[in-house]
Order: sequence, then C-alpha cells, then structure tokens
Amino acid sequence: MIKPYRTAHKQTISRWTKEMLTIAGIDTAKFRPHSTRHSSSSAAQRQGISLETICRTAGWSERTSTFAKYYNKPLTSQKTEYAKAILSLRNEIKDQIRE
Repeated sequence: MIKPYRTAHKQTISRWTKEMLTIAGIDTAKFRPHSTRHSSSSAAQRQGISLETICRTAGWSERTSTFAKYYNKPLTSQKTEYAKAILSLRNEIKDQIRE
C-alpha cells in the first residue's frame, strides 16, 4: 500500500456501506450494511455463480447450511411482477418525455 493509506477496518467498511446505502435512498434504519451480504449472495446465485464460490467468498465452509437457511431467498413472482410493472412504467414515462 502507498502511504498514508491503511487497511480499512470492519467498522470503516460498515460506515462506508451505510453512507452509500443512505446516498442510494435506502432506509438504513431498516437495512443495515450486513443486508448487502444477503442481497449480494442471493443475486450472485441468481446470476449462476456456484454455491462453492459464494460460500468461499462469504467466508462460509462449503458444507454450511447458512446460505440455504438464511440467504437464499427466492423472489416470489408477485414481487418480480410488481418490480417489472414499476420499471416498465418508468420506461414508458421516459419515452413520453423524449417525444
């Protein structure tokens, strides 16, 4: 590392993550920096990343049930349909503005 930089401690990374969540408009009273672990590991699996890679990256043993029990939460079709509808509406509005 080049001085004056030091290794970022756990608390520093947590603070940075919380700041980014706030900037993104996410309610940090409800979603904490640790929430990103859930969302990122679930998103990685949905993108086809192997369970072995997810566990290794998250620091879990390959035989752990942590991911399956706590993090691998499937999106219900109702939630995805709602999200698709909102995003579709947003795109329609943007198209109308351009016209």
